[in-house]
Amino acid sequence: MASLVPLLGLGVTYEGAGAHESALKVFERQLAIHAQQTRTTDITLTGLRLHVAHNERLLGNLDRAQAAMKLVLAEYQADAATPPED
Repeated sequence: MASLVPLLGLGVTYEGAGAHESALKVFERQLAIHAQQTRTTDITLTGLRLHVAHNERLLGNLDRAQAAMKLVLAEYQADAATPPED
């Protein structure tokens, strides 16, 4: 299983440099990889979606940013409704 951490670092680097289109491509690639793997953590997926939403917003793609944020919110709400494991 490939690690998503190096890609996350690359995406964040692009994001910090203001290269939001490149960052978005990296984060979207990570989401595609995540869809093929079952062992990545939920926090990784939520973090990726937050980065996607952030870069979409910075690129002026407000509808796409809002859609990504709605997914994040739904994940947080589902997590809050789930009782902790013993």
